[in-house]
Amino acid sequence: MADHVYGFDLSLTAPACVRLPLDWRPGDWKSVDAFLLKLKSPKADDIAGNFERYWRIRNWVLGDCMGNIEPVAGVFIEQYAFSKNNSSASKLMELGGYVRMEIWGSRRPTPVVPQTVNASQARVLLLGTIAGIPQGGQK
Repeated sequence: MADHVYGFDLSLTAPACVRLPLDWRPGDWKSVDAFLLKLKSPKADDIAGNFERYWRIRNWVLGDCMGNIEPVAGVFIEQYAFSKNNSSASKLMELGGYVRMEIWGSRRPTPVVPQTVNASQARVLLLGTIAGIPQGGQK
């Protein structure tokens, strides 16, 4: 079986994942697996409800998305840009750290260290520099 690379968008209400074989070629969409988990948001002061949501996302990542697929060549998690008034920022950061530790710990004896990337880095990692557009955007 080919190595796989995973990309995660760890939203609190609709986290998403793509799984690509390491030898994936742009346009070969039949070899891409995509996953989406839709969740209901607990009330802001419902600490147990928020822990339950993190637990469900963790189980989805390790089970539905990554399951028993071996070997894992890499895991990339989208980094978030936060406004200074964003009340969900700490919950997203908490979720991201928790899921990264769980991925790392689940892949013993050869742990995988998840990397965080921003959306533009992810595009370059996946597709390379697009012809005619210099790295860093249009000028």
